[in-house]
Amino acid sequence: MERITLSTRRHASFRRTLNRLMAQRAREIASSHYEPGNRARCYKRVWLRYAATELGINYRTFLRYVKQPDDEIDEA
Repeated sequence: MERITLSTRRHASFRRTLNRLMAQRAREIASSHYEPGNRARCYKRVWLRYAATELGINYRTFLRYVKQPDDEIDEA
């Protein structure tokens, strides 16, 4: 069992904050570039062109960030 120290608590807090910021940025990217019904601007293309290069996340993570509300991001 891992011993919880101050440094691991800080790391967990930092990770939650980073996840929240990345999810917010992923939603901004999706809202500005995604168009329903247009295959050239679907979620996969938006991720490939913008989110993968800017955020460095995979497609499933991008979808999770885009589809989940703000309050559920921290728990995932």
